[in-house]
Amino acid sequence: FSINLKIWLKAATLCSLVLQITLVDVTVVQCLDPCATYTVVNDAWRSTENTDQTILHCDRNIVWSGWYRFYLGQTSARMPEKCVAEDRCGADVPLWITEPHPVQLNEIVTRTVCNAWSGSCCHFSSHTIQIKVCSGYYVYKLQQPSACWLAYCAGTELSPGPGVDPRYQTVETTCQYQMRESASLCQLLEPCSWTG
Repeated sequence: FSINLKIWLKAATLCSLVLQITLVDVTVVQCLDPCATYTVVNDAWRSTENTDQTILHCDRNIVWSGWYRFYLGQTSARMPEKCVAEDRCGADVPLWITEPHPVQLNEIVTRTVCNAWSGSCCHFSSHTIQIKVCSGYYVYKLQQPSACWLAYCAGTELSPGPGVDPRYQTVETTCQYQMRESASLCQLLEPCSWTG
């Protein structure tokens, strides 16, 4: 049988979208919540505090598929939101996100991942990942980095700590936000930039 579904869009456009679904074989599609179906990444070497360069790791060699949750030991961890100093996180080039984590439960955002090398916070090509906020932790839909000897970092700090290179903390000062009157959300007034 067929189902016709009409959705009328309001606002600045006068459009209609007609979606026709024809069912030949009935298949049950189940959407799994990433907060309940993630893979644990618990590598002590991913810590922003780790400066041991004895064994270098390369996240380009990993086939990332699905959602991941970072741990450091028994503690839930998250990717740093500030540039991490070179030669940390078990790699020559640590990976970090350029924008804040999501804040509303079950919110999924796309974030740019940068890499610190040769005095720059984003030396090699950047890429994007998705992040979902769950009850008390985050899950990440990770992608392969652009080159080898790059590795995703994890930290337990909510703010920059000793593993964050102080030369690159200008990100915070070059972004301007204002509160919207009708919501408790911040609106970006000018693009964020960083130097290094």
